[in-house]
Amino acid sequence: MPLFSPKTATFLLGLLLPVLPALAAQENSQYFLDKGNIYKNERKIETAIDYYKEAIEKDPYNAQAHNNLGELYARKDALDDALVQFDKALSLRPNYLQALSNKGYVYLQKGVYPQADFWAKKALLIDPNFAPAHYNLGLSALGQKHYAVAAQELKKALREIPDNGSVYERLGDVYRAQARNDEAIAYYRQAVQVDPLDTQARSKLGDAYSDMGEEKKALQQYQASTDLNPYNIPAHYRMAEHYESIRDWNNARQEYLRILAVDNEQAKAHRQVALIYERDEEMGLALYHWGEYSRIVPGDPEAKQHEADIRKPLLSKKQAEQIAKFDKKVAQAYPTPDAKGTGTPAPAAAATPVPSAPPPMPSSNGSLAPPPAGTVPTPTPIPQLMPLGDEPTPTVESGTIPKLP
Repeated sequence: MPLFSPKTATFLLGLLLPVLPALAAQENSQYFLDKGNIYKNERKIETAIDYYKEAIEKDPYNAQAHNNLGELYARKDALDDALVQFDKALSLRPNYLQALSNKGYVYLQKGVYPQADFWAKKALLIDPNFAPAHYNLGLSALGQKHYAVAAQELKKALREIPDNGSVYERLGDVYRAQARNDEAIAYYRQAVQVDPLDTQARSKLGDAYSDMGEEKKALQQYQASTDLNPYNIPAHYRMAEHYESIRDWNNARQEYLRILAVDNEQAKAHRQVALIYERDEEMGLALYHWGEYSRIVPGDPEAKQHEADIRKPLLSKKQAEQIAKFDKKVAQAYPTPDAKGTGTPAPAAAATPVPSAPPPMPSSNGSLAPPPAGTVPTPTPIPQLMPLGDEPTPTVESGTIPKLP
């Protein structure tokens, strides 16, 4: 005997048929979402974005796909596009904590602190212990120089996620901003212990050591940071400045050249390496770098003077004689008054408007694009990083804030 009569079976099938395509679409959407998450974790941003878009195309009601796509747009500094995706996620799930927190983080990136605080507090109304919201409130307070509030909120985040290097690093920022360098160093050291590959935390630790006059320890951290990430331009600058301070010109030049191998638009590096080449009497190389500096910073009188001084000895005897004859003809045609006021004054030259040079073009997203192969020294294998020693680490209240993923 059949379980359902033919009439009942037909009725049930009629109910299921409209639902089956929606269920299949959700299943397909989840597949693309999962693939996007894999590529997101591997930092293959563009591939992950494509998978999230496909997930949304399969199921426009997939709130997580909208949220994750927004996170990647925020990582690319496409902040308005990120907000659109977070709003779509929240329209589908109004209490979606991660989307609320992420929306607040985007306003932090924009520097709109009231909105950042509003969305963080809205998340905390749903879950008072939600660590990302406390983290955002801490960053907002730090940006507004409310240091006591910043430390309080960041420590609340640490209670939930005590093994997150980003929170320790930001606490270091809070104390360094107040010139409390002992406490800043302790927190930066903790950040490095949690994530030894965090080059930004290492650079900040180096800066804090430098503030304390401990140049050897600072240099160790800068060196470790550039070994791990040859593209860390601020660390290269600090190392170059250290070498200049001890008159180690060869190593200073090498650091500036490493900066230029990463980004040839660094005007300061061109200027400094040109001065070092002049000091070493390598005038051809000095002239090249002054020329590059003038291209980036047109009209700098110091650069013009250096270029003129370098070119004079490079002229042949015949060229020098020709220039001297031309100068003599100009002097005869336009004699200048002598000490007693005699002679014909030179006529005033008509003022010719000089078009202002365009400012240097920033990169599209503010970050450095990897240089062509062969232009940057191949990074050495990750070294055995030096132990941090037995200096005290901060006592924190006892959990990973994404740096925004």
